[in-house]
Amino acid sequence: MNKQIVRSTLLFVAMSGMVGCGMFADRSTQYKEAGVMETMKIPEGIEAAPLESAFHVPQIEVNEFDYIDEDEKLVIPRPAPMSQDSEFARVKIQKVGERRWVLAEAPTSQVWPLVQSFLARNGIIVAKARPSDGEIETGWLNFKVDADTKSRYRIRIEKGVREESSEIHVLHQQSAMSSDVAVWPVKSSEAEREAWMLDELAVSVAQGISNRAASLLGQSVGGDEKIVLRREGDEPVLDIRLDKERTHATLAHALTKEGLFLWKDDTERGLCYFAYDDPSDEPGWWDKITFNGNDDVPAVPPVALDALLSTLAPSAETLFGDLTQAMFVEPTGKPSLGYLLRVKQNGTAMTVYIRNTRGEKLPFREAKRLMIVLRRNLI
Repeated sequence: MNKQIVRSTLLFVAMSGMVGCGMFADRSTQYKEAGVMETMKIPEGIEAAPLESAFHVPQIEVNEFDYIDEDEKLVIPRPAPMSQDSEFARVKIQKVGERRWVLAEAPTSQVWPLVQSFLARNGIIVAKARPSDGEIETGWLNFKVDADTKSRYRIRIEKGVREESSEIHVLHQQSAMSSDVAVWPVKSSEAEREAWMLDELAVSVAQGISNRAASLLGQSVGGDEKIVLRREGDEPVLDIRLDKERTHATLAHALTKEGLFLWKDDTERGLCYFAYDDPSDEPGWWDKITFNGNDDVPAVPPVALDALLSTLAPSAETLFGDLTQAMFVEPTGKPSLGYLLRVKQNGTAMTVYIRNTRGEKLPFREAKRLMIVLRRNLI
């Protein structure tokens, strides 16, 4: 009896397996029977649009200034140190001449939504917003202290001079209540109301800058970089895309920082006479208490600037030949202490060169180091 039950069970299992094999078809060879499908065609009257990514992938450009040395060999650049100057650690209002703007140590992608948030919180209507131009135009406002006029603002956000910084520029326009004005003025109608908006924006951005929130639209705000380090032949140069007044102002500021000593600033001729004392070579505590400190840089220049211009090397004529005071003679002996900085107009940019006191090109590494220190302290 038990044997019969076992036999019946085994027979049932075997039959079940055979049935299962028939239920699940073997498709391992079906690809051999596959044919060619016709190309999908779009109905007439409909144009095909190419598929594009929803997010723009920026083109990565290799900067020869960073990665190629004077011997044309690739070098790995070290991370750029952050400036130790406390003035770069906050949002503040900058001023050159009669112009004022907000300087924020944050990228435009972060500042753009902060400005929009400020306007929304204060009930200021945005008439136009152009992220590609970095501009926001407000609607007309009415101030309680002046019921006979109306005001509006144009806020422009630009990339700052320093890396990962932004600038906020404000233009104020005032008009009579009954007038219909469409054209913006060259400068603000009321300096006090421009200053009020700048102060309010500075406070608002300073409060929200630690949030780190960014806008995708804000990534394209601000236009091109204002400062570009590049090579011109075998010489490193610095392109500054600012007007002449501000270019000389920011250069004069940078030449007093991080071991740079400005002896003479001649804005009219586009010249600066300066020295450099590497902060890493500062004397230790024993040298200080024994009065053996580093006194290489004197308080006054060893040679007057006009005297240097009268003894320039012939190779410097290309850069300094437009100066009426410049004279070119064959050099004798070593050049004097210090460096000459020359600023020349180059299209829409001001190009900065650093030479020795005879106007000759510096060794590539020395010029590159000075350019990097200078660029790090521009504001």
